[in-house]
Amino acid sequence: MASTLDAVKAKIEDVLPTRSAQADSTGAAIYVDLDTGKDEEGADGSEGKPYKSLGYAFIQHGGVENKSYLQRASVTGAVSADGDPSERLAWKEPAKSAVKKAQNALDQHKKKLVKQQQVAAAEAEKEKQRLNNLEDAKKIVLTEDASLPKAVRKTTGDKDIKLGEGDVKGERVKICGRIHRLRQQKQATFITLIDGYGHLQCVLTGDLTKTYDALTFAQGTSIALFGEMRKLPDGATAPDGRELQVDYYKVIGAAPSGDDAITNKVSSEKNMWDAQMLDNRHLVLRGDNASSVMKVRSAVEWAFAKAYKDLKFTKVSPPALVQTQVEGGSTLFELPYYDEKAYLTQSSQLYLETAIQSLGNVYCIEKSFRAEKSLTRRHLAEYAHVEAEMDFIDFDDLLDHLEQMISTVIETILADPEIAGYIKELNPDFKAPA
Repeated sequence: MASTLDAVKAKIEDVLPTRSAQADSTGAAIYVDLDTGKDEEGADGSEGKPYKSLGYAFIQHGGVENKSYLQRASVTGAVSADGDPSERLAWKEPAKSAVKKAQNALDQHKKKLVKQQQVAAAEAEKEKQRLNNLEDAKKIVLTEDASLPKAVRKTTGDKDIKLGEGDVKGERVKICGRIHRLRQQKQATFITLIDGYGHLQCVLTGDLTKTYDALTFAQGTSIALFGEMRKLPDGATAPDGRELQVDYYKVIGAAPSGDDAITNKVSSEKNMWDAQMLDNRHLVLRGDNASSVMKVRSAVEWAFAKAYKDLKFTKVSPPALVQTQVEGGSTLFELPYYDEKAYLTQSSQLYLETAIQSLGNVYCIEKSFRAEKSLTRRHLAEYAHVEAEMDFIDFDDLLDHLEQMISTVIETILADPEIAGYIKELNPDFKAPA
């Protein structure tokens, strides 16, 4: 290690004086103007292009051992009581304290370069080892053990799987999904698998962790896992208190890694209204929060449909392309419809009203569109619209209906433990109306 460090230091010492040697050939001093100088690429330390700080000048030219330095403060420099301001323009040798400070800056810069060289060398060695490991990993070929019981196809949402514990064997299953979380350790690889029905912890050991596929796993990779479902050891935690001890797997579709990895495009820590998050909405939906929202939304829509069915309302499906306006022409999405004008519907109210005479009370859950001019979360261009029309009612009947629907829908979705759990995670303070 010492010899490597000495070599790095020697290399840096070779580099630092290079510029100085070039300057020495001109026999010129190095100039520093504390007011008008610049510590950047355009400055060269000449009288016309001085540096701004003595420390920067030392770093560029190797310190007092290689060059002489002249300094001034052309704007803010001290002037004697009866002196001429032009005195500030005179170049003088820097004070010993300034030279000492600049030398310290040079020494720190050298140490920083040594550290950078060490880090770069370590990274290069690490990358070389990684590439060698990948080449070796390509030689490992997995085969399914024919002596094991045939795996039964299951999903992460299936709870009736026999769990192994101690000497008791659990059911051998096959579960297809995508890598949601990945934790690679020296002796084992832990995968949190998702398939839209839940989460499952999966453990890979032995040669399963050494294949090329295993070393290049990335979040979002589609994979089929085979193994025994077992109860978690005491003190361990995982979804549903179980884990899949994998004995074989097949990669169905590898997700990109590196700069193109999902984790470099979207993050739960980013604002959901961020442009990059919106452009990658299909990736955002794979996150726990967004998928929970979508499941709650589905449950709410089903609860509305159930409530209206129980009230003997008839569901109708009004068109999305219309030739009438309901809420006003300023928010209409207009489009050509053969030789006429058509619009995306703002509301299905008019169509529902025409259906009352033959169908009785009716409702629909359809999309509505508004060409809103404001770009906020409260001005949506498209949204799901629950609309109902009732025959022979007054205002009190309408208020009673609204209260009944809201209460019934909330009661229905909270009666589902899974959906109630999502709501608790998304809005811990939510309470059903009394």
